[in-house]
Amino acid sequence: VKDLWSLDSENPRIPSDELIEKALETSRYENIEVEGTNVYLNGTKIDLGGIVKGYATDCIIGIFKSGGVKEAVVDLGGNVYAYSNCGDVNIGIQKPFSQRGDVAGIISVNDKAVISSGIYERYFEKDGKVYHHIFNPDTGYPSDNSVSSVTVTGVDSALCDAYSTALLVMGEEKAAEFYKRQGNFEFAMICGERIICSPGFNIGNISKEYEIEIIN
Repeated sequence: VKDLWSLDSENPRIPSDELIEKALETSRYENIEVEGTNVYLNGTKIDLGGIVKGYATDCIIGIFKSGGVKEAVVDLGGNVYAYSNCGDVNIGIQKPFSQRGDVAGIISVNDKAVISSGIYERYFEKDGKVYHHIFNPDTGYPSDNSVSSVTVTGVDSALCDAYSTALLVMGEEKAAEFYKRQGNFEFAMICGERIICSPGFNIGNISKEYEIEIIN
């Protein structure tokens, strides 16, 4: 499905419904079989873009800690892990479709990952509509809801990386339900001029155009 859209090229395109439907037949985890150390793809492909930076962050932090590094901030572009013996570290949350470094708010963490996924990273516009790089696996089209970005915090960077992408596709209501079931992370979701936060996501220095809503 991702290849059909060519979002990483200079000429992205909107594929036909017929091509998307055909591609979806092999774009399912059920097509992948794992037997011991053997993996059979059965005509599909695996793209690790949804978790690889988070996994790499975990590996780097593991090396630092085992080597006795007392404090560090690892930033792999939207994937940050920070720890310090001197207290919390402030991490900015990028404002969607704005200049790099223009933040919607700031979260303070220590020994945690701060992972963001946003539709503003890779996209193109056609007839006034934005087509971005985070796809709904049910439709084969970019997720189409009011969510422009999701930031997740937790101790496992790879897991937070997966969650941030999945929550963006889920949308507001399903993301809140998922959070209540799992309970092993905190998140903030930017929907238009609202920032929807889980109770443990302690965001501050909110940009003036946003209103905060806390999940009950």
